[in-house]
Amino acid sequence: SFPHSLQLKEAHTSCLRALALTEDGTQLATASVKGTVIRVWDVANGTLTREFRRGVERVDMTCLAWSWDHAHLACCSEKGTTHVFAMEQEQSSSSIWKRVLSTDQPKSISQIRGVPHPRACAFLPDLPNSLAVVGYDADGNGVLLISDFTTEEATRVAYHVLVKSHADEAITSTTRRKRLLSTPPSVTQEEGKLYVGERVEVLENQMKEISFEEQDEGFLQVKGFETSGNKEEPPALEATTTQ
Repeated sequence: SFPHSLQLKEAHTSCLRALALTEDGTQLATASVKGTVIRVWDVANGTLTREFRRGVERVDMTCLAWSWDHAHLACCSEKGTTHVFAMEQEQSSSSIWKRVLSTDQPKSISQIRGVPHPRACAFLPDLPNSLAVVGYDADGNGVLLISDFTTEEATRVAYHVLVKSHADEAITSTTRRKRLLSTPPSVTQEEGKLYVGERVEVLENQMKEISFEEQDEGFLQVKGFETSGNKEEPPALEATTTQ
C-alpha cells in the first residue's frame, strides 16, 4: 500500500507538458503546454508553494530540472533559451492564486543561450552554479554547453560538439562537387591529366572510390580506383584542377 493517500490537483488550466520531482520527493515542479508559468508543489499536502514566470509567449518546454540541493530550478524550451530560477526569490505578498492571473511572478535569475534547440538540462553537482544544456545547433549537430549562471547573462564554461550531423556532411559534399564543376582553369592541360570540371561525372561512374586532396597554388589532386572485378588495386588515376 502507499504510505500517503493519493491526491489529485488541477495544477494548470491546460494540459501538463513537463514534471520534475526533487531527489527526496518532497517538491514537484510542473509546467503546462503553454510554457509560461512553472509551479512548485509540496508533495506531502499538495499545496502550491511557489510559481515562476518563464515568459509571456507560448512555447513547448523540453525539460525541467532541479539542482541537487533543491535551491535552483531550470527549464529549457524550443525558444532556445534556458532559464534558471532561485527558490529563495521573494514572492509577492498577495495571494498565490491571485498571482496566477497576473504577471508579477518572480522571473529567472539567469538566462543561458548558445544552444538553438535545447533538449535537456542538468545541474552539475561537482561544479557550483553550473548548468549543462544539450541539444542541437543550427546545423543539426548534437552539442553540449556548460555555463555559469551566477550572473543574469550566464557565462560559457565549456562547449562541445558531441555528434556531427550527416546533413552537414552532405551539404559540404554538394558544395565541393559544385566547385569542381565550375569554370575551367585558365592553365594549359598537361598531357595524361584529366580536367575534373569536365570529366568528374565520368570519373564518378567508373571509380569505386574517389578522393580529393587540396594542394598548393589552388590545385586539387583527385585519386580513384576502377570498379573492375580484379581484387588487385590498379594504379591510382590522377587529375588536377584549380579551385
